[in-house]
Amino acid sequence: MGAAIYFLTSTSSSVENTIIAFSNAGAAVAGMGISPSLVRCDVYGNQGGDWAGPIADQYPGNGNLSADPMFCDAKSGDFTLHRLSPCGARGDLRHGMIGAWD
Repeated sequence: MGAAIYFLTSTSSSVENTIIAFSNAGAAVAGMGISPSLVRCDVYGNQGGDWAGPIADQYPGNGNLSADPMFCDAKSGDFTLHRLSPCGARGDLRHGMIGAWD
């Protein structure tokens, strides 16, 4: 079974300001018996589940979202965010922008 993010170690880990979306590899996050800490992350539309498994208890909380990130054109490799994205500059900025690009 795959995952968008798979942790191979049993040490504690943290993922911050990250969008984990539209993976067809399995659950959003999986690993070897650990529960990574997600802070200000948007987990949405993953084939095997979003806020499930080791991260099930982290939504809502820590500024985490479960909303369509509204990429401009992901099919062509444009992962910038639409101006109305909940992750971008006009989104909910109580916890800061989520993702690498506005």
